[in-house]
Amino acid sequence: MNDIRSEELSALIDGELDATRATQVRAAIAADPALRADYEALARLDMGLRGAADASRFAPDIDLPRASTAARTVRDWAILPVVTLGLLLVRLMPKFIDLAALGWLLQIAVASAILFMVVRMASERDENAIAAS
Repeated sequence: MNDIRSEELSALIDGELDATRATQVRAAIAADPALRADYEALARLDMGLRGAADASRFAPDIDLPRASTAARTVRDWAILPVVTLGLLLVRLMPKFIDLAALGWLLQIAVASAILFMVVRMASERDENAIAAS
């Protein structure tokens, strides 16, 4: 009767046993045909699972250009005032009785939208320059 558990067989395959225990498990596998059969079956299963995992790994066919981190950061931060002002307009619209205040808020929203478009066009120009290089 051997004292080798199936968890130790799996750990041996994965290289997770310390050197002393790995030597003991290998000696037990060599001495016991049933344990050797279990080890070989487990090793085949492990190899099949690793092969299936490798085969299912996504590998794109094309190399897409990446935007620079700075361009993405500027673009991400530029959208913040536009979204904030849009939410403020929707939330505060019923409370505006004074048309001057509403006009002021709309002017800020339009200016923010223009700023967002300028920053976006600049970041796209940077992305295109990166892609061309």
